[in-house]
Amino acid sequence: MKIAIMKNKENKISIPTSSMMFSNLDNRDLELYIQRNAMLLLPKQMTAWELIQALESVQEVGSLLLTSLSQACGECDRCSELEKECVFMESDNISEVQIPQWAREESGIPADAKLTCYAVEDTGEVRVCPAQFKHDLADLHPDLIQSLKGVGICLGELDEHLKKEDTVYGD
Repeated sequence: MKIAIMKNKENKISIPTSSMMFSNLDNRDLELYIQRNAMLLLPKQMTAWELIQALESVQEVGSLLLTSLSQACGECDRCSELEKECVFMESDNISEVQIPQWAREESGIPADAKLTCYAVEDTGEVRVCPAQFKHDLADLHPDLIQSLKGVGICLGELDEHLKKEDTVYGD
């Protein structure tokens, strides 16, 4: 895999001719697939062999990204060091805190605010309040969570990285 670093200047990116030639995209009509935090440039028409090569390339990049995430989060050891069960690995129900709309309105919590909760010791109360973070595991698709569990990524560490908005890939 060849990586070309490109600078985004004034929302314009130039792709070097050598990169276009290496990828076999020079002198071809192209399609640009735009996703969140990614773009994929493919030939508009491909033979079966070219399609297979494109799939292998996308899989290689996916593997690189997964490796970076795995290195940042570490391997799941089922919280054995803490001598307790790992709630992330044992549960298929990673969900966000939800309260009825009327309760949000009465408490002044905006409808789109992410929520968190905590238990009040010795009272039996659970308090819900706006979260001080933008993302957590509840934002991930359940299939992705299952895949991450399957490769052994520590979901507790991933949850922390999501909440802290840490950089886990790149310089």
